[in-house]
Amino acid sequence: MKKRVVCLRGFSLFCFCFLIGLAVFLLAASSYSADPAGNAFLADKHQKAGLNCQGCHQEIPPAKLVPTATCMKCHGDMAKLISKTSKLAPNPHASPHEPPAETKCETCHHVHKKSENSCVTCHEEFVFKVP
Repeated sequence: MKKRVVCLRGFSLFCFCFLIGLAVFLLAASSYSADPAGNAFLADKHQKAGLNCQGCHQEIPPAKLVPTATCMKCHGDMAKLISKTSKLAPNPHASPHEPPAETKCETCHHVHKKSENSCVTCHEEFVFKVP
């Protein structure tokens, strides 16, 4: 009878440790999906829209950056993006430094880390919120 009680205690301790470990893992995983300021990454927005990893990545597990052409399948071509952001001055999608066909989404937009405004590297006055 005593052995059975010890076994139950051992099992209870195992369950407790397992649940604590699971909670720590889930907390760490949820913090990975946002920057320190709590802003969601684009991966979160894509997931909420029903897009899984294979929707953009061609290989499993994902190992390569997703090319701009893949982004364009859902977001439209550069002409559409230039039109969509036409009220911004200057228009971040209409760069005078490169033709629209050579503009790469991943220059500013990142999916698994915080996106960045690459214009501000040279133009401090160009302040854009980059999703």
